Amino acid sequence: MYSQEGVLSLVELIYGAAGDPARWTEMLNHLTHVLRGNVATIHHQDLRSLESSFAADWNMDPAAIDAYKVHYGPLNVWFTTRPELNTQGNVYTSQMLCPDRLLTRTEFYNDWLCPNRMRQGVGATVMKNGCATSILSVFSWEDREPFGDRELALLQALMPHLQRAFQLHNRIQGLESKANAAADALDHLSQGVILFDAKSCVLLVNQAATALFASE
Repeated sequence: MYSQEGVLSLVELIYGAAGDPARWTEMLNHLTHVLRGNVATIHHQDLRSLESSFAADWNMDPAAIDAYKVHYGPLNVWFTTRPELNTQGNVYTSQMLCPDRLLTRTEFYNDWLCPNRMRQGVGATVMKNGCATSILSVFSWEDREPFGDRELALLQALMPHLQRAFQLHNRIQGLESKANAAADALDHLSQGVILFDAKSCVLLVNQAATALFASE
């Protein structure tokens, strides 16, 4: 098992990333080193249309991400071979999703995984809403033994924290979108508007107020 100190350090990084999306890369970096992998991603995929996007990654070639979104996403046998494993809160190894004897015969493996040094993986379906799924994955090459129970136990221990962090992240993003929409609306007013907080610190100055100050 992994040490309690190591798990707590990952939990701290997870909650830090909830409020600062740029820190997901830092968390993935740390998790990848703990699991002795070489690549990690937070990946969203629609299981019906197979359209995909990557919210964060560590050590992934941008060209590989583009190729996945354009061509290899629908060929991902880790989604299509045993879709019943892709349920919210579940953790799994790549061998559980698709046995190596089948994986190694596929275009997905030979033309995308191998060139990007991703021989095997361990993952967690953090969120799933209908066909939309959000998955955290760590990959390794042939320089380590297969992922197994030890790695699955760590991801399972992190799961409630990952789910809560994803929820917080989505709420923060929603609040920021609303705040941006409100600021945009105020900028369309012809009257000058200045917003202050409870300590009389300026929160927002709309364009009309900015122009008024500039003319003084």
